Amino acid sequence: MNPIVKWKRAWDHKYVMPRHATCWSAGFDLMWVPPEDMQRSSARIFPGEIFLAKTGWCVQAPIGHVGLIRDRSGMAMLGLTTRAGVIDADFRGEIGVILVNDSNEPVEFHRGDRVAQILFTPYWQDDGVMVYEFSDKTDRGENGFGSTGR
Repeated sequence: MNPIVKWKRAWDHKYVMPRHATCWSAGFDLMWVPPEDMQRSSARIFPGEIFLAKTGWCVQAPIGHVGLIRDRSGMAMLGLTTRAGVIDADFRGEIGVILVNDSNEPVEFHRGDRVAQILFTPYWQDDGVMVYEFSDKTDRGENGFGSTGR
């Protein structure tokens, strides 16, 4: 049985709760839903600018799961990408999406547009232990960036 994701409106609005676009979509689409008192129906993000897009929704992730906020490919093609999107299972506030315009042109979107997606995935949690040596040596060792080829 799949765990249940619970959604609650952050404030009174008319927008549908986040949902999967298709029956096989991995993520729930998140819309930009600013409070009505903002008097804004669209937003324009200039090149290099960062914008916090409120979604109008709070979520209760299943225990043992984390929500990861990710780009929507259509928005990423315009240059609008996400940053720092981790929603822990104990967070109950409104979901905000940190958007950045990585293009050379302003990007505009409107109230109700889908700006990102959230995927829920299981995780494990422990305190970890400190060791003085790792038990297994590997061929890669400490070699990092680019060490496995292109």
